[in-house]
Amino acid sequence: MVSVLSTLGVVAIFTSIVVMFRRLKTKVDVIQNEKEIDNIYNQMSENFGYTEKMIESSIRDVNDNLKDVHRSLIEDDENIRRELESLVKVFHKDDKEIVSLVDSRCDKLDRKIMDINENLVKTINSFKEELSKLQKREDEGGKTIIKG
Repeated sequence: MVSVLSTLGVVAIFTSIVVMFRRLKTKVDVIQNEKEIDNIYNQMSENFGYTEKMIESSIRDVNDNLKDVHRSLIEDDENIRRELESLVKVFHKDDKEIVSLVDSRCDKLDRKIMDINENLVKTINSFKEELSKLQKREDEGGKTIIKG
């Protein structure tokens, strides 16, 4: 009898556990729970995708900005080079004009000096001729005649 009673007790406990699980299963909706978990995973993956797209977009924007800055720097560099080249040309032109002007004035000054030298040589030669004439007259007549 004890074995029958213990067998009946085990069967009763097992039956009560089965009944309890069936009642709990109807109270907790497993399908709804799984749907909510799937929704949460979907939202997380959508958020991750959106975040990933935002990061990629930000990286593209930064790269575009860097390219713009680089392009702007190259343009500025080229503009500065052009301006410097034009200034060098202007200075070179002015330098040539100054050298030409100085050279021209030196040539004029040289011509004047040569003219003055020629006039001096002519004047000295005329004085020498006068002096030699005077010396010849003095030798001839003994008297010095100075015209003046």
